[in-house]
Amino acid sequence: MRDQTMGSLLEWFKTKREVKVIKRTKEHSKKVFECVFELNRAIKEYLNKDVKKVENTIKKINQIENEADEIRREILLDLSKGEMVPQVREDLAHLVKRLDDVANGANAAGRRMALLLREQTMDFVKLFEDELLLIMKDTLEGCEILHEAVEQQLESESDSILEMVSKIKKVEHVVDNDRMNILKKILEIERRNDVTIPPFTAIAISDLIECIESISDAAESVGDLIKIINLERQI
Repeated sequence: MRDQTMGSLLEWFKTKREVKVIKRTKEHSKKVFECVFELNRAIKEYLNKDVKKVENTIKKINQIENEADEIRREILLDLSKGEMVPQVREDLAHLVKRLDDVANGANAAGRRMALLLREQTMDFVKLFEDELLLIMKDTLEGCEILHEAVEQQLESESDSILEMVSKIKKVEHVVDNDRMNILKKILEIERRNDVTIPPFTAIAISDLIECIESISDAAESVGDLIKIINLERQI
């Protein structure tokens, strides 16, 4: 039976190629987090009605997500060439794929936001500004914890990884509640006689909220995988 202290994946790696995979996986995780960080910036710029900045930040999110995709492809290629333990190779492949879902969610949210840059639409979104800022704040918090958990999983021994995974799961439930609160607020706004919103715009706003929520769902999925990896290492 192996020591109960959570071991890093790094200890399983010996060759230069394998060390490179670890380094690139850390770079990939950083890119994924940057996508969510920039989405948070875009939301704030949107609520300030700074259209030019929003457009530039959305482009930046797309660029970073593309860079993360390229790193993911390189990692998977290197994994196919390495002679590492099959289970470790499989764990890393699943890790980068699930991390990519986090970046995809942020990029998708940015694309939805690009459809909502009309003055009238921005005025409508301002009516639930506090709720939108809250769901984005909680989403970013969950991704910060995830990024730290991935870093620790890859580079050092830590007995706090499972605790971080638990926190990610709790944040995901908070984000679920945030989403419901936004939808409730939108329904309240729509009942007012002085507010009207075109059906397509309503759909685009709903899609934006769903994309933001999907980021936390994806982060929770990565956390679940990290938990499985650590349980494997204890056997």
